[in-house]
Amino acid sequence: MEEQLTHLRTLARKRRVSIRVLPFASGGRATTPGAFTLLEFDDANEPDLAYTETCLAGQYSLKASVLKELRWTYDRLIAQSVHLKEYER
Repeated sequence: MEEQLTHLRTLARKRRVSIRVLPFASGGRATTPGAFTLLEFDDANEPDLAYTETCLAGQYSLKASVLKELRWTYDRLIAQSVHLKEYER
């Protein structure tokens, strides 16, 4: 685990990188069956979209309901997580 933390510390020193950790002590997790990415654009001509990925496939979605659900999940994950520096204390 120390090697992993060293690698994360190195990444965290880069610009525009923010690493958060979900400690075991935080309890239950807001989670999805797989990874997801939310793409939000400043350009009004470009719609926000979500990319979800499972072990079987990846899928893009423009659906407002999917975006809402994934934003909620993201917000819960952020609320349950701590910055890497705080985790290491």
